[in-house]
Amino acid sequence: MEAQSLPTALQESAQAYQSFIQQHADLLQDKTILESLLRVFSISQFVAQSCQRDPAMLVDLIASGDLQ
Repeated sequence: MEAQSLPTALQESAQAYQSFIQQHADLLQDKTILESLLRVFSISQFVAQSCQRDPAMLVDLIASGDLQ
């Protein structure tokens, strides 16, 4: 998912997190998860920053289904 596919108000935030998402692409092979992650990160700086500090949290969010 590209930041441009999100509402205009969220695009700037999404672009800021795309490099983190690309670095963890191995966890994000499912397109649904990738789309969810960009939206969640764009909407919640808390979740985005928490996952960046602790990538294991991202793994847990994916595994539990809570990300979606």
